Amino acid sequence: MVDVTVVIIAGGLGTRSQNPSIPKSLQEINDVPLLDLQLAQIHESGIRNVLLVLNYRAKEIVNRVEKLRQSGPLSELSVKYLIENERRGTLGAFRLAASAIGDKPMIIVLGDI
Repeated sequence: MVDVTVVIIAGGLGTRSQNPSIPKSLQEINDVPLLDLQLAQIHESGIRNVLLVLNYRAKEIVNRVEKLRQSGPLSELSVKYLIENERRGTLGAFRLAASAIGDKPMIIVLGDI
């Protein structure tokens, strides 16, 4: 297990995405939500700490992650959530995450790519 936190910034509206009614991180690639792919890769890398910075339709994303964590290998992930009260953009979300994590090492992942 690697002692680092992966921060996934996933609060955007997705107005330019194929289906703007779905959060960007839940948009599908080959019938699999992007977030599922990201979490699987994080798990495979040996990292177990994840922080999601959310805003738009945050509850849907939280529900999806908790469903994934109910069984299987992703149950080993420790996932925390920061839900922005107002949209701050990517840099604002990064600052929020950095203040929550402090001096610990982190990897930033954009939830829409």
